[in-house]
Amino acid sequence: MEGYLSAIPLGKGAGGDTASRIRTFGADPGHQVTPGAWSALDIGALEVTVGAYTSRVLDTLRAHGALLRIVAVGNELGASLLWLLGRIGSPGHDDATAYARFGRLLRAGTRGVRNATTADDSVRVRIHYSGGANTAGTQWFYNLVADRIAVQSRRDGRRDVLSMARRMGPVRAIPGTMSWPATAEGQRLFVRDLLVTVASVPNQRGAGVHRWYPEAVEVARLDVWGGGTLAMFDAAGSVLPAAGALKNP
Repeated sequence: MEGYLSAIPLGKGAGGDTASRIRTFGADPGHQVTPGAWSALDIGALEVTVGAYTSRVLDTLRAHGALLRIVAVGNELGASLLWLLGRIGSPGHDDATAYARFGRLLRAGTRGVRNATTADDSVRVRIHYSGGANTAGTQWFYNLVADRIAVQSRRDGRRDVLSMARRMGPVRAIPGTMSWPATAEGQRLFVRDLLVTVASVPNQRGAGVHRWYPEAVEVARLDVWGGGTLAMFDAAGSVLPAAGALKNP
C-alpha cells in the first residue's frame, strides 16, 4: 500500500510538473481489484478510507517537496473501480445502487485531493476514462468529479476529441491502439495528426496529449501490450521519432 512513495523522486525531478495516478496495484478495465487490506470494508468504511488514503498520499508528497499538478483518481475507469463494491456496467452491477456506490468512491478520492490541497496549489483532478469513443459515457464521468478528463482512444482518436470538446471543458486525449500503419513512421504521423487536432479544438478545450505506456517494449517471455509494437522505443531502447513529435509536431 506504500507504492506511491516511488512517485517522490519522479515528482522532484519534474519540479512538480507531472501527473500521477493514486493507485498501488494493477488497474485496467478488466482488473479493478480492491487491496487486501480494504477487502472486508463495507461501502461506508471504504469511502472514508479512500478519501483518507488519497489525502495521506498527497500530504506525504508535499512533505517531500514533490506535490503533483495533476492527480488521476483511478485508472482506465469504465467498468468501475475497487471491485466488487465499486463495480458498474456488468450483470448484477448495472442498477442505480451500483452506480451510486461507484460515485461515492470516486468522489471520495476527489475529496481526498481537495482536502489535502488549496487553490494556490493548482492541483487538478483528472479522470482517465477507457471508453473514449463513447461521448455519453465521457460526459457522465466529467460531470461526476473532474477538472480534466483523459479519454483513451483506441482508434482514430481525432473525431472523439473534437466531438467531446465541443460539449465539455478541457479534454486530454490519450491515444491507444493506432489505425495508422504499425511502423515507426506511422506512429509519428499519428502523434503529429492528433496533436494538431487537439490544438485546433475551439476555445482551447484540448488540454494536451498523454501517450499511455510509451515504454511497452517487447520483452522475451512476457505479455507486453501490443506485442511491443506500440512503444515509443525500439527493442534496443532507442527513442523512436514519435516521441520527438510530442514535443515538435
